[in-house]
Amino acid sequence: MKIKKINVLIIGFGYWGPILARNFQSNTSFNVHSICDSSPLNLNKAKNIYPNTNFYKSYKSALNNKDIDFVVVSTPTNTHYKIVKYSLFKKKDVLCEKPLSLKLNEVKKLIALSKQSKKFLFVDYPFIYSESVKFIRKIFQNKRLGKPLIYESIREKAPYRKDTDVIWDLGIHDFAILKYLVNKNPKKYETNFRKTLKNFKSDFANINLSYSNNFSAFIKLNWSSPLKIRLIKIYFEKGLIVYDENEGIYKINIYKKNKKGFNLEIPLINFNETLKLFVDFIAKTLSEKKYSKFDHNFSLDLTKLISKITRNI
Repeated sequence: MKIKKINVLIIGFGYWGPILARNFQSNTSFNVHSICDSSPLNLNKAKNIYPNTNFYKSYKSALNNKDIDFVVVSTPTNTHYKIVKYSLFKKKDVLCEKPLSLKLNEVKKLIALSKQSKKFLFVDYPFIYSESVKFIRKIFQNKRLGKPLIYESIREKAPYRKDTDVIWDLGIHDFAILKYLVNKNPKKYETNFRKTLKNFKSDFANINLSYSNNFSAFIKLNWSSPLKIRLIKIYFEKGLIVYDENEGIYKINIYKKNKKGFNLEIPLINFNETLKLFVDFIAKTLSEKKYSKFDHNFSLDLTKLISKITRNI
């Protein structure tokens, strides 16, 4: 018996849309059925890659197609609310690129609408599904290295965006990872930021977070660096974890304290593209249809926190 695939509409085929489309098309549960973009250039690019797909300039016209089951929104942040709202109104499950919205009241409304319509609303926080971050979480839980003390992260180089600042763009990954690892919100925070280009928002930021139990996080963000850095160090009582997302295979090194210094351990972790794992999770969630167990509060809590931190930016 042939299993019907989930027909996907990709809205936005600029920078991130093609990457999302590739991961959905590679998954056996999905079929990239339609692509929508208001830019003729982006649509032509899509036609070259997916010639047998349906193409639209208007997302409302695309959503009138009853064959579409799932919507992927990869458009500028200020358009997310209206597109996601309309998609949920049309009774579609949705994945939206992060951030879902810069406005807390809009996030609340979208979550309420997804609950009301019993349709899933996923947000693209892919690193919490990565095998590396899941491995680190186990070390937090089993206390193999003792109590966690300091989380230090550096994220540098990314395309400049006019729709948001570097904290909502790059920093949101660290907030998602921290939420996943410690399941707590910080008690205090301090933010330094700088805007270096006239027509863009803040492109540099340093963020200090203080949690309970003397756990702290230090996050450095920078759009303009010529070097792409995605490096996290986590200090524990008994050692240190270094997680380098740019490494091809051995992304995690563990330095365990001894009398003379440290012993280095390089764990063998299955390597799969993070987005592939996220799409696998979406497929599983859609097949199970357990709406009551879906975690809506993760996106809500992240939005609340970043809204506070960026209030004066």
